[in-house]
Amino acid sequence: MNFFERQDQARSKTSRLVLLFITALLCIFLAIHTVVAGVMYVTDKDALFMATWLDPGLLLLDFCAVSLLIGGASLLKSLQLSSLKGSGVAELYGGTRVERNTSVLQERQLLNVVEEMAIASGVHVPDVYILRDEPSINAFAAGATPETSAIAVTQGSLDYLTRDELQGVIGHEFSHILNHDTRIDMRFIGILFGLQMIMFLGIFLFRNSIYLTNSRSSDSRDNGAALGLVIMLAGAALSIIGFIGVIFSNIIQAAVSRQREFLADASSVQFTRNPSGLAGAFKKIGCPNVGSTINNTSSIEACHLFFGSIFSPGFLSALYNTHPPLEQRIRQLDPSFDGTFPEMIERINWADRYSTVSATGDASQGDKVAQVITTAALLTAGAAGDSVSVSNATLPLQEKPSQEKKTPTIKVEQQIKSIGELTDAKLKCALSLIAALPASLEEAARTVRGAKCLVLALLIDRDWEQRKKQLAWLIGKLSPEEGPLVRQDLTAIDEIPVAAKVPLLELAWPSLKELERTEYIAFRDYVNELVRSDGRVDLFEFTLQQYLLGGLDRHFGLARHPQSRYRAISSVLDPYTIVLSYLAYAGSDDADGSESARHAFNTGAAALYIRPDMKPKEECTPAAFGQALMLLTQTSPTLKEHILRSFYLCVADDGVVTEEEGELMRAITAALGCPMPSWSGTPA
Repeated sequence: MNFFERQDQARSKTSRLVLLFITALLCIFLAIHTVVAGVMYVTDKDALFMATWLDPGLLLLDFCAVSLLIGGASLLKSLQLSSLKGSGVAELYGGTRVERNTSVLQERQLLNVVEEMAIASGVHVPDVYILRDEPSINAFAAGATPETSAIAVTQGSLDYLTRDELQGVIGHEFSHILNHDTRIDMRFIGILFGLQMIMFLGIFLFRNSIYLTNSRSSDSRDNGAALGLVIMLAGAALSIIGFIGVIFSNIIQAAVSRQREFLADASSVQFTRNPSGLAGAFKKIGCPNVGSTINNTSSIEACHLFFGSIFSPGFLSALYNTHPPLEQRIRQLDPSFDGTFPEMIERINWADRYSTVSATGDASQGDKVAQVITTAALLTAGAAGDSVSVSNATLPLQEKPSQEKKTPTIKVEQQIKSIGELTDAKLKCALSLIAALPASLEEAARTVRGAKCLVLALLIDRDWEQRKKQLAWLIGKLSPEEGPLVRQDLTAIDEIPVAAKVPLLELAWPSLKELERTEYIAFRDYVNELVRSDGRVDLFEFTLQQYLLGGLDRHFGLARHPQSRYRAISSVLDPYTIVLSYLAYAGSDDADGSESARHAFNTGAAALYIRPDMKPKEECTPAAFGQALMLLTQTSPTLKEHILRSFYLCVADDGVVTEEEGELMRAITAALGCPMPSWSGTPA
């Protein structure tokens, strides 16, 4: 199942959740209505029970009351979580944000693991939180979309897990982010909260009914006692009926959570290629002195979010059975496991680890730059004899009379499948790029001001005359402290290849989210002015605008997340044709671009079984291309998959994919809201 199928499945899961919620709502309504009708029947001797039960006015009144209580509570909880985003949810359950420039080794390792996986999977780096008051091993991911997501781990995870084990846990959480499980989780918490409101109300009435008997006069005391007894009985009845909501909550949780935990475990292993890491984390959870329990009582409503069960063995653990048995999850990873857990494990001695790191030392700056260039070469050079698979044909790669570099072999179906997939090849590529970045740029990306200056420096033109004009304008806009930072970053940026720029953007993303809204608006204007200043928009600039600013605009409330409005290609035929024509002309070898461009255009269109008329070259301007692409962002996940396949077939039609075409496809993929695929080659 690929990224697009998982998105559609997430939408269908949401529909099933709504159906289960409505079913539970009806069951609770019928139970409460039966109790109300019974009370009225007892108090009115002339009434017939069925007549009372079927009374339209009473039915409507009870249904409105139950729906308002349960539905209103669910809606309010969902709106609260939606406004909080992933970071707010992490803080709600006791999380403390990890500073980007932290010098604490445990926290530094956690950030490194998260950053590596984010860059490898092609999504924005999520916010990272630590549940400092939780000594057990556990973690969760939260957020309605990948760009608003956050990952939280317990203090025990940092104290007891090795890097490989921590990597396995984080890989598990990234699987939930990429599969859009976190979006369902946010809605799920609201649904569970609403379903349990009747029980909460009943418990509240039962506990407080005793205060009504404390009247001073004997007459009022008798009346208060009678009223208190009635409220106590009503509270007890509501508590019992409300237990229906708890049962349904448990059924929904089990239906949604347990199978997807197995899938996330498998995805983590596929990502890290190290089943022993994740299995080791599970085995440590089984240790009596560690476990995965969470002390924060408010986290009960979010128990399905967590990596492991948050309850100790007992009644609550049986009632909220959201996770598969620990032994079963371990045996999926380690079939030789005999069910025996260690009796005691010790915390990791970070003092010894620090000494080891210091003794090893860091690579010199020159070695790091050389490593970046070597990694970039691997990303942009195919091996001799490689081939491009287009439909069912295999075309040999031939030299194209151009100065542009060639991307590696692109097998169209595998490239589509690789979008949103967790693979060890992507992780190794991300590890190489991050490890090889100049230290000054990496440090700049970890502070708010440094990240801002870094992004602006990345947009400065390499042409010396244009650079002088841009720098003069920019320094006039920035503060006295920021101008020198831009110049300093430029020196390091000039030494790195284009392939290292996107990882730098990713490292800067969490820091840029910490800008004040007014400061971001000014920063956004600076970016757009730098892009416009040289009279052209290159591919990196386009990618930055679509991938970075698009996400930040939504984060700061300047834009909304695109909604799926179009499910048929006929609804977006004109914008699709503009983008496909633009791609065809961009990869053409002909002087006028007519013959080879038309062939590439027809190859792409054939993937959708359509024959549109190719747009004239003069109509395929960058502005028209950008506007058309924005309309395509509103297509359904399934249609996006077909559209992207069509675009890939177009650029690979001549058997050669230039670096420009590869970067253009990365930009298009990012603009359509999909994780940007790696161009380091597709897995066999």
